[in-house]
Order: sequence, then structure tokens, then C-alpha cells
Amino acid sequence: MVFHEVTRQIFLESTAPAYLVDLMHDSNAQVRKVCDTTLDIISEFDQEWATKIRLEKFRWHNSQWLDMIEGILFYFAAKKFCSILKMVVF
Repeated sequence: MVFHEVTRQIFLESTAPAYLVDLMHDSNAQVRKVCDTTLDIISEFDQEWATKIRLEKFRWHNSQWLDMIEGILFYFAAKKFCSILKMVVF
């Protein structure tokens, strides 16, 4: 559908690309794979959507990274707090 000029233009003017961006983070791995592949194809043909897709992928990756760092920092803060608490109690 996105390979042919006529259907691609209709597809790009619809809400479908935005919907695919939303589904890019679906819990189902197959859905994510289809969305990712389709969004890569869309990116090849439309620079505006390519920019939006790159930005969304970066935001998602950045969000995952920040969540991981936050978890690590919480772990070390809790560990430090416990060691301080042990010194005060004992």
C-alpha cells in the first residue's frame, strides 16, 4: 500500500501514520515489528513523517533510558540510606 504512489498519498494524508506511531510501543511484539517496518518504509518516502518518526523513536528510547537510570539511582540511594540507618540504629 505504501509502495504505490496513489495509495501512499492517500495513506499519508489519513490518520494511519499517527496511529502506527502510537502502536510502535504496543505490548505485542508482532504489532511493534509491523509498525516499525511500515514506519521505516514511510520514512523513505516522506521526509516530514521521517522527522516525526525519528523524534518519536528518540523520545521513547530516551524515556526508557531515563527510567532505567532513575531505577539505578533509587537502588543506590536506598542502599546508602540503609547503611546510614544501620549506623544510627546499632
